[in-house]
Amino acid sequence: MMIPNTDYNLFELSITEERNKKTLTLNQWLSAWNKFTAIICTKNPELGSVIPHHMEIILEMSREGGNWQFYDIEFRKLLERGEAQWGCTHLELYLRAKLQGNVKSGNDNNKSGNTRWPVGVCFSFHKGLGCKFGDKCKFQHRCFNCGFNHSFSTCKKPVRLPYKFTQTSNNKKKKIQGGNNQPFRGPSYLVTETTPLPQGQKKLSPPENDVNYNSNSNTPVKVDRLGYWLEGYNIKMYNYLVNGFKYGFDVGFRGSVHHNTVDNLLSAKTKPDIVSQTIQNEINANRFVGPFDSKPFTEMQLSPLGLAEKKMPGTYRMIHHLSFPEGSSINDNIPQDKCNVQYASIHDAIELIKTVGRKSFCAKTDISSAFRIINIKESQYKLFGFMWEGKYYYDKNLQMGCSSSCQSFENFSTAIEWIAKNKALIPNIVHILDDFMIVDKTEDGYRWLTSDQLYLFTDASGTYGYGALFGSQWFFGKWDTKWQKQNIAFLELYPIVLAVEIWGYRFENQCIYFHTDIIALVSVINKQISKDPLIMFLIRRLVLHCLRNNVNFKAKHIYGSKNVLADALSRQQVQKFHRLAPWADTVPKPVPNLPDLPSYRNP
Repeated sequence: MMIPNTDYNLFELSITEERNKKTLTLNQWLSAWNKFTAIICTKNPELGSVIPHHMEIILEMSREGGNWQFYDIEFRKLLERGEAQWGCTHLELYLRAKLQGNVKSGNDNNKSGNTRWPVGVCFSFHKGLGCKFGDKCKFQHRCFNCGFNHSFSTCKKPVRLPYKFTQTSNNKKKKIQGGNNQPFRGPSYLVTETTPLPQGQKKLSPPENDVNYNSNSNTPVKVDRLGYWLEGYNIKMYNYLVNGFKYGFDVGFRGSVHHNTVDNLLSAKTKPDIVSQTIQNEINANRFVGPFDSKPFTEMQLSPLGLAEKKMPGTYRMIHHLSFPEGSSINDNIPQDKCNVQYASIHDAIELIKTVGRKSFCAKTDISSAFRIINIKESQYKLFGFMWEGKYYYDKNLQMGCSSSCQSFENFSTAIEWIAKNKALIPNIVHILDDFMIVDKTEDGYRWLTSDQLYLFTDASGTYGYGALFGSQWFFGKWDTKWQKQNIAFLELYPIVLAVEIWGYRFENQCIYFHTDIIALVSVINKQISKDPLIMFLIRRLVLHCLRNNVNFKAKHIYGSKNVLADALSRQQVQKFHRLAPWADTVPKPVPNLPDLPSYRNP
């Protein structure tokens, strides 16, 4: 177990686990988690409102058969490196863990922990990565757990072993019902990282005469992660992008290097401080190399520098004039087929909005630094030289002024759009170069996708009272005789509404999950409708307060056995609550007296 050093200035505690590595069951993990949160939240109470999110992810993944142990271990490694933070789901790890399934699981729904897949099934399809062969694939696309027409990774049925559609013990081959009658062949085996690639897909090998310069970190793109997310993409573009980020992209230059001396543009000469600062920033980002007293390459072409003002007055973009000198410039020696590119049009955006429907919401995002994250081949560094204040420099990344840059970057951004649609499940997205537009039916659809979330835990006991926990703050109260006679859904809803009224200012402009152990109440809150007039009375109050504070909310079911803190409060067991949550505030938030019930009664 490791307690990471996050951005919250936590102390460091590292317990090595080199010997006797043991896979924890879910109950063992929860016991360790309670101790961990007690320590970390005592030191940093502000984490109390966000750290429960990690436990919720683990519990959800455990219920659905995902590899929750993998997610937990890898997430804490990312925390230690500063690449993740509490309260946020790491989407890549989440999807990988969901697709892997538990190799050795503490999941109560699959206690055998056996995830062996039968031979004869299409691994890419059943992992949820898609199959490029489609209907022509010779491997099985039917779910081998239930026999229906979907992938194993999306199967809603409990995993039951042995699988329903596998080879029988007398070695007779059983066919899948309902089409695609490819029989299973041979015994089953565990799917590992060494599973063969789909037919026709070759392992990547370095291009000849090229050196892997991605280790120089002149691009933020992590090649192994990109390759993972592009599984199932067009194989030609897959190789182009992965090889490009590994060994540098070819800008398409087909001429000879022109030995020259150049004079920088007047726009750069009149603002030397801006140019010098920009060059230093690029050097710090490991994209420019220099200064040199003499040319760092025997053959090196120089192009002049200039400045172009951006839309915001007083801000400038440095340009590299790669079309100079006319007739022998870098751009003059790049073939036209390397410069052709087709963008999405305004009509594509309009059609996307029409598809989603009226009153849809649009959001825009972009890729920072755009062309500058594309690294070029080492052998072409000599093409992008320049001089400044008597010193020589060269560029290692794609330039906006290079005529082939748009095509190269468009290939990358098209792949990003494909990942968003097929892996991140964002169907309504379109892009032009580095700008992406996302359309959703509701505003909160985008907000839930991009925002951090808060978590509220509540519970009610029909006999005793109610309780709520938000971060390190909490409250509890008792029912009177009239309230005890109400149905449990109404009683469970009351502390949620009361929490919104007490802590609404802290929920402002954010998304929050309401955790309740009453499944029926989850549907009532999310749909905001009920036949019970008393429940609707509280629902209206809940919606009104959330509208005033611009709060997006969703209800989520939590098993009663996992909601122990709120349960203790609802039973007025304050000492037990403090024993389980020593990081919580010592004094509860004051609550108002129970209001009089409305005059109408339950039907």
